[in-house]
Amino acid sequence: MVTVNILDASALIRKGIPKGKNITEEEVYQEIKDKKSKLEMDLNSINVYRAKSNYVEKINEISPSTGDAHKLSSPDKRLLALALEQKKTQKNIKLFSDDYAIQNICEELDIPYEGIMQKEIDKKIDWIQICIGCKKEIENKELEECPYCGQKLKLVPKREKDLS
Repeated sequence: MVTVNILDASALIRKGIPKGKNITEEEVYQEIKDKKSKLEMDLNSINVYRAKSNYVEKINEISPSTGDAHKLSSPDKRLLALALEQKKTQKNIKLFSDDYAIQNICEELDIPYEGIMQKEIDKKIDWIQICIGCKKEIENKELEECPYCGQKLKLVPKREKDLS
């Protein structure tokens, strides 16, 4: 059975294109600016898809629970949505990315992944924000200052799970 490889920009730029059926998301493709990488994509027959909105919504629902929502760009979320969509329709998939936030969400969704130039994460981390002043836990990961005392917020691990 052929593996469907879902490629992040790092795989496309760094010539980390694996053998097999390779796809990427439209917004990830648009991130690629250099002509040599785009030519490489064309030569390797990489198909470009647009993730369905219901899968993007699912990523938007899940990412705050791990604390990764603020680290994910729109192309990152759409790439994860495409991987989730492919997981529902294909038996063998693997997402290729060096982005640790993407890998963390893949762990949450049980999506196989592989790094390109860096090794994969060895812990799945759920993040929380803590005020450096009053030490309160702040649920809203979009805030930069504590709504209670005005001090800066710091992202810290809430739960860590070894993956080895």
